[in-house]
Amino acid sequence: MTRTRRSEYPDSPQVGVGAVLVRDGRALLIKRASPPSQGMWAIPGGRLELGETLQQAAERELCEETGIIARARNPIYTFDVIQRDETGRVRFHYVIVDLWMEYVAGEIRAGDDAAEASWVTPQELSTLPVHPATRVLLNQVMVSQPMDTSVPEMPLPHYSPRIVELLSAARAWLREEPGSINRLKAAVRALEE
Repeated sequence: MTRTRRSEYPDSPQVGVGAVLVRDGRALLIKRASPPSQGMWAIPGGRLELGETLQQAAERELCEETGIIARARNPIYTFDVIQRDETGRVRFHYVIVDLWMEYVAGEIRAGDDAAEASWVTPQELSTLPVHPATRVLLNQVMVSQPMDTSVPEMPLPHYSPRIVELLSAARAWLREEPGSINRLKAAVRALEE
């Protein structure tokens, strides 16, 4: 029997991922364009797809929603998002696993279900409508960033062969020459043309 997974009024909780990316003291956030939490600022992320690892889902969602290519590291935070309708019935129930991300390449642009995407300072974060669990996490990581980013080599997500080729090249360049990020940026720009 084939069963369709619904995000609204589900039969069971849905697993979602968040991609936590902080650079130069600023966190990458999106303004959600659709429910749940439409209009709220959030860590980029979404539902885990069948056959995907948490890391693959975080990398895919970050790229789809922001245009940024990053490598997923360890899970750093887990929480529930449960929204009920006026009758008390569960309208949405997500178990969210946030993963620490390591920037590889790209310039931000809102995509997929993101109305906006922006690098946000801790001061700006305090003024934005953000889920309380997200605010706690970001306040912690933007100040201290005590994350263990060690992770075994992961297979690349199910991107097109050209994207996989670029990501593989990026990993090799960054290992051999940390200053090679400019070559990587040029390769990404060439792909976008």
